[in-house]
Amino acid sequence: MSRTRCVLLWIGGGLHGLILILFVTGIAIARTDWFRRMVPEKVVAAVETGTGCRAELGSFNFDWTHLRAQIHDFVLHGLEPQDAAPLFRADLLQVDLKLFSPFRGFVDIAYLSVQKPQANIILGPDGHTNVPLPKVPGQGR
Repeated sequence: MSRTRCVLLWIGGGLHGLILILFVTGIAIARTDWFRRMVPEKVVAAVETGTGCRAELGSFNFDWTHLRAQIHDFVLHGLEPQDAAPLFRADLLQVDLKLFSPFRGFVDIAYLSVQKPQANIILGPDGHTNVPLPKVPGQGR
């Protein structure tokens, strides 16, 4: 066997080993309590920044074997009065993820389900609504 081929085999084996280690590490992290606490905090922060609303999550579950995230009792509070119904409420949000190659974007949404969505948009006499502006203007538009 030539020296070049031997080096290429070692590099290929090393890359496969590294991918396997990263995969096993990712599974181990996804099963920790730290991950179960950190992800809902990141979801709330991203939703609040992107919508300008105050977000609440009842509970968060992640099934790493199916790459499925479930959020129970998801609520968005806009600019409505305290005694009014929230801007948006859903009993369950379910997101199934699919993995891509690292060159095209690592994760994408394969399936999104919303159970019992309820929206409450209030239009005032002056034309203002209870829908706030995003905290980061122009993002997502």
